[in-house]
Amino acid sequence: MNRNVGLTELIRETLPEWAVPAFEFIALLGDELVAVGVLALVTGVDAYRRTDREEDCLVPDRTAFVLAVVLGGLALTLILKTVFGLSRPPSSLQAIPRSGEGFPSGHAMAATVLWGALAVWSAYSTRRRRLAGAALVIGLVAVSYTH
Repeated sequence: MNRNVGLTELIRETLPEWAVPAFEFIALLGDELVAVGVLALVTGVDAYRRTDREEDCLVPDRTAFVLAVVLGGLALTLILKTVFGLSRPPSSLQAIPRSGEGFPSGHAMAATVLWGALAVWSAYSTRRRRLAGAALVIGLVAVSYTH
């Protein structure tokens, strides 16, 4: 079944060739390995800070929340891919040919749970700006896989 082939064709015909490497980089923001790396970094920094202050818990509840949301979201993606198992558009329409199931998008789901949870977790800037930044990253990752 070819889902959204018309949209994929439109995007492929509209974007210049130089956009392909940019989309490859943007897609990394939703890569499962990047998500695990960011989780390890956040957890490691929090654990180090807490041991430096000699606190009882290894990580605060807020960090445990981010870990649970992101790891749970990645597990849900695997379950949904198994249940739906919908294919990707034909490789002739893909700028970077990929195989396997295309729905739900693992990159879009990983970006959503990672950057969304970090936006909620973080205390940097205002909540509105954090959520807007997360929405921008999530949208770019989702679009990066339609090229």
